[in-house]
Amino acid sequence: MKTLKEKILNGQVVIGGMIVHFLRPAMMKIYAQCGFDFAYIENEHSMQNPETLSDCIVTGLDNNLPTIIKPGYFNRGETARLLDTGAAGVQLPQTETRSQIDKFGSWVKYPPVGTRMVTCSSGLNNFKSMTLEALTRQNDETIVIAHVETKLGVDNIEEIAASEFVDVVFVGSGDLSISLGKPFDFDNPEFIECFEKVASATKKAGKAFGAYAITAENIASFVEMGATFIETTDEITFIRSGTVKLFNDLKNSKG
Repeated sequence: MKTLKEKILNGQVVIGGMIVHFLRPAMMKIYAQCGFDFAYIENEHSMQNPETLSDCIVTGLDNNLPTIIKPGYFNRGETARLLDTGAAGVQLPQTETRSQIDKFGSWVKYPPVGTRMVTCSSGLNNFKSMTLEALTRQNDETIVIAHVETKLGVDNIEEIAASEFVDVVFVGSGDLSISLGKPFDFDNPEFIECFEKVASATKKAGKAFGAYAITAENIASFVEMGATFIETTDEITFIRSGTVKLFNDLKNSKG
């Protein structure tokens, strides 16, 4: 079975479901059963319990559902802990410069590629002692994602995308629109220009391009633009939309 990294490198479209509030092993199993390629756990804007987070990442591993996660802030220790639990990849929020993503990437990779330190038995290696083979495999398989969501990040996109550590460049559409002074105006010409600039520079650098998509139509339009890494909506939205549909159907059935 191909790893998530292999799918990305092969240009396969991968889609991940977001979990924001109801982080439970059951959610990981449900997302795996539904067919998601990965789970994206929101860890920048949510207060996740560390033990539950670790258990859920391990549950994902046991159900062929790798985890992508953002550290809450630019910190080596936190990044290491997320990776040591078994996360398949980490996403640096507010990536704005090449030096930022290079330093972040060095935390992700073991020497001689980076500066990451070795842990004892953990979810990363199925709670077995680390070996040279496992260390090499983790260096090859772990994914580094530059999350570009500001005008400064767009301005520096060529240098960011060129980083040897970067596998995916992901556009944070909402925050980018706010950074441009055009909150949630995704049809604004300046926003479209920035979005397309990131997509073009990412493709030129030979990296995967990622975006956030809410609907199947959004996904299709981004894929048409060259996006292969898609993070879609969260469990709250799925619950709300399913509930709304049920009650609308009930109202319509009453005539």
